[in-house]
Amino acid sequence: MFLVVSRVPPANCVPDEIERALSATPNGRTVQAMLDLDVQNRSLENRHAESETDIVARLESIHRPEQLLGEAERDRAARLGVIEAQGAEIACLEMEAHCWLEENKRLWRQTAAWKPNGITCKHSWPICSGSLMQWKPTARRRQDKS
Repeated sequence: MFLVVSRVPPANCVPDEIERALSATPNGRTVQAMLDLDVQNRSLENRHAESETDIVARLESIHRPEQLLGEAERDRAARLGVIEAQGAEIACLEMEAHCWLEENKRLWRQTAAWKPNGITCKHSWPICSGSLMQWKPTARRRQDKS
């Protein structure tokens, strides 16, 4: 680093003028060679920085699918856990519904045998045919004695 002090602002020269002035003497040509090497060095440094940036980007692009695969695997495991929990809940609900249906059948058998004072109901309640989802309603109509 250099410090320049002057009463007049420094003159700005065109690169062609500087090259002409430096190539006039042997020491000037040495300085010009060192300036050319500095330009080449800066160019190489820029290219090196670009290649480092490119390497980092390529490494990220290599590791990104691995990260996505890991995320997908964690998501799949979480979904499988939910599916298994729902399956267990469904099994419990089916068992509970089966118990209710059996209790319902037992109560229907008890009420079918019980007829207080010959009174019959206007409607009958649906009776399960054994399947959880198939209900077969039966209709009994009261016959009026006129």
